[in-house]
Amino acid sequence: MTKKLISVLVTAVITANTVPFKTSAEETETKSAYSDGYYIEFYLNENSEAVITTVSGQKNSIKIPSSIGGYTVTGIAERTFYQQSQLETVTFPNTIEKIGDYAFAGCTGISEIILPDSLNSIGKGSFMSCTRLKSVKFGNGLADIPEKCFYSCPELESTEFSESLKTVGNEAFFSCTSLYSVALPESIEFIGENAFGKFYSIRENSADTVAGFSIIGKSGAYIQDYAEENNYNFISNGEIDYLSGDVNNDGYIDATDASMVLIEYSLLSTGNKGTFNAKQRLCADKNHDGKTDASDSSMILIEYAERSTQK
Repeated sequence: MTKKLISVLVTAVITANTVPFKTSAEETETKSAYSDGYYIEFYLNENSEAVITTVSGQKNSIKIPSSIGGYTVTGIAERTFYQQSQLETVTFPNTIEKIGDYAFAGCTGISEIILPDSLNSIGKGSFMSCTRLKSVKFGNGLADIPEKCFYSCPELESTEFSESLKTVGNEAFFSCTSLYSVALPESIEFIGENAFGKFYSIRENSADTVAGFSIIGKSGAYIQDYAEENNYNFISNGEIDYLSGDVNNDGYIDATDASMVLIEYSLLSTGNKGTFNAKQRLCADKNHDGKTDASDSSMILIEYAERSTQK
């Protein structure tokens, strides 16, 4: 059984027993309306803005409305989409300011999250156990990522943080076993325990480190100290002047690089851990899609052939 599968099973048990049910008094004056074929329940906050609590009639895709019933939608309440496994895509308007605790936890079909610049508050466990999630892009308004926010998203490969980010809570990206590296902004002032690069090891009965995990950022910033304290690889932004396709860093792009990419791809595609470090992954990702696969190998071979004929 792979570490990734074990991580998912363990987290499923944890999630089922630790995610609280909604008990907030905010739901006492519920309003409702139809929007784009969906039946939506919501309440009004102190600013007379809509906070969505329930969405009925949804299929595999939903576009959160920017307004409903004449009210601007600024929030998604806790557990609103909890364990909606059929949900594959969600689009947020640039009016959303807050996403509640566990709002999308257990949405196992979602593969991509793009958070708007308007978002300034996100709840703990909000995307916990989104087991098919592959990429997350954060907007410019978010300063804090809370505890367990992306806990056990084993397929997560790509994150894009903004310069507004200040803190990352405990276990925010725990058991994200496909996240081999993160590029973190200089603005970060605090990172909690086991926030990055860790997963639960049944063999060790404790947190273990994702093989080859690396942090990319500015030398001398807090993130370098964090990397060194946790024995992670640290790559300075100034060192990311790399030759795309030169996986073995010998100054050439050739068949050896293409072969290395294919070997790495065969490991990853069969559920095994890759061997590339952060810089090698950057060099290998020839088509810049965040993956290491056969397409990259083919592009490297094509460039090698073109360079050879130009000599």
